[in-house]
Amino acid sequence: MKIAIFILGILLTSCFSKHEVESGSRKIKISMLVDGVLDDKSFNSSANGALLCLKKDFPESIEKIFSSAVSGVYSSYVSDLDNLKRNGSDLIWLVGYRLTDASLLVSSENPEISYGII
Repeated sequence: MKIAIFILGILLTSCFSKHEVESGSRKIKISMLVDGVLDDKSFNSSANGALLCLKKDFPESIEKIFSSAVSGVYSSYVSDLDNLKRNGSDLIWLVGYRLTDASLLVSSENPEISYGII
């Protein structure tokens, strides 16, 4: 879990600075989509824990932690990613190798949104 927190922290630090979030400028919305459930006592739990730790430093930035896709169903992933986009997410983390194809499609159609996949 420490590795997941470290990696997530480095990636977010390289994309955004705390000063920008606190300066009164538009708040950054960060969302996460996982393949499966958040409390799997494995990788998804670690990613969820990292995002919750990040929320301590940037409480207004974490808009939602999202996990409703039917595991392995491509159209469900694309639909969920579109919902996150419509909800104003600026950075969307995707957790799980099954999200690769959906992330490539959606990220090429939405260059204004930052995507990360683990």
